[in-house]
Amino acid sequence: MDNMKALFIGQSPLQILNLIEASYKFDKRGAFYVVYDKDEIKKQACDILETLDIEHVTFQRRSTMFRIFFPFYITLLYIKILLRQGRPEVVFYGTYTSWASLLINIISPKKTVLIDDGQKTINIVTHPSLVGLKKRYIPNPFSRSFVYRSVFFTYYDKLAEDHGLSTVRNNLEDVTKKYSGRINHDFDIPESDIIFIGTNILSTYKNIKEVISSIKKEAGDSQIHYFSHRHDNKRVLEELEAEIGVRVVKNDIPIELMFSSMWRKSKPRVWAFSSTAVETLLILNDELRITVFRLNPEKFQNQKTAEAFESIYRQYLKEPRIKLIEAPH
Repeated sequence: MDNMKALFIGQSPLQILNLIEASYKFDKRGAFYVVYDKDEIKKQACDILETLDIEHVTFQRRSTMFRIFFPFYITLLYIKILLRQGRPEVVFYGTYTSWASLLINIISPKKTVLIDDGQKTINIVTHPSLVGLKKRYIPNPFSRSFVYRSVFFTYYDKLAEDHGLSTVRNNLEDVTKKYSGRINHDFDIPESDIIFIGTNILSTYKNIKEVISSIKKEAGDSQIHYFSHRHDNKRVLEELEAEIGVRVVKNDIPIELMFSSMWRKSKPRVWAFSSTAVETLLILNDELRITVFRLNPEKFQNQKTAEAFESIYRQYLKEPRIKLIEAPH
């Protein structure tokens, strides 16, 4: 690998995974800068970084002080980077929020690589206005113009190429290989049961409990194992277990890293509403088929979220291993 010629910027466990995969794929080494909201996010990121032997990591909590004075924090970080490794030649990033854009613009690297941030990548490519990339004037230090000049390291390489973007295929191959055999879990899911991949909608979709209750009835005697999203509403999760009988699974690592060893034993059915994991798990498991319940766009509390889901569902229609059906009302 090149000796410390890169910088890796991320703020979620999935971004960290994809950043590490990119370091292998592009054969680059460098410092990792991770900004986080909650301690549980930091813990998950630490577990992934330590398991995959990543060093030179700086963590920064997104505190009120950081939100207000991030230009000062970013300037100090830039000085530290220069002293430690010199100006990075390439920056890999999973977010282009204000602090990240400022850092990338200050560094002005020769090359930038946008790594997957879940299904947000689809909307970056197809609906920029939904993800803060609508063409409008932004002061130069915070400009996001570098995004569409970047190489897209993505599962959605064909989609990005169709929109004229430079791409490198991301299949999480190296990360999943290195994680193989290091994961300990006690999930033994029978063939008759159902794995349900959660997404962050429990607080933003009207009558979601009624929808899940109807899905549970469709499942009959089969137990549904709901793998929760890290931002899922804890109160609603408790109600799903107590009132509907869904088994809620809270995992400390992204489901992509544990799914194959869990699913391949008995190959139970896999259901979802929509999730980045839908695409990544299909990439990692050739025999996998997933049933996706299409949610009613009129029942989302936020119109942009509804539009984002509709964009993703249109993408699902192109995938023969996804069965898209209407969610019960």
